[in-house]
Amino acid sequence: MLHDIKTYVDHDKFLQAVEAAKTAIPNKFCIVEHLVDVTEYDDSPDLTEIHPKDRDNIDFRICIFHPDKDNQIPRLKPVCDILESMQGVERAAIINIGPKSIMPKHIDDMERPLYEETPFYNVFTGFHIPQGELGVKVGEDIADVSKPIIFNAQIPHEAWNHTSQDWLSLLIYINKDTFKKE
Repeated sequence: MLHDIKTYVDHDKFLQAVEAAKTAIPNKFCIVEHLVDVTEYDDSPDLTEIHPKDRDNIDFRICIFHPDKDNQIPRLKPVCDILESMQGVERAAIINIGPKSIMPKHIDDMERPLYEETPFYNVFTGFHIPQGELGVKVGEDIADVSKPIIFNAQIPHEAWNHTSQDWLSLLIYINKDTFKKE
């Protein structure tokens, strides 16, 4: 099930954090040295027949920057300041899904069962969204990528960027207790 960001108690601050990320990172090149290729360190399989390391259509990079005190990135300080003031934020990352790339169907923790409830929602929001064919699917729902996508990460999910541009997004793990019931 996808949720509405307005059910989060600090949804206004959330929107400020997204705008701050957009301002701090006008393109991937100003943060590229901090973006790590997920297939270089994540050896877990996904939910398809082909392991991500064996694909040639994955350009998925991540930079976990909050609350990682060892990975402080000066240009992200305004974002971190807002995140610090938000209720229930566990961690945050910048995600880059490269051009002509996919993120295969997966769950966040392969040690846990599919659909198991977790204490956090993944809140995925694009702040540099290319025009063209791209998307996120959670379970059977295809999300509107122009809005925050809020979901339980143990529900199978996938993303694709069939454009010729990078897709930069903010991913925040937020405690479910800070969302009002819909």
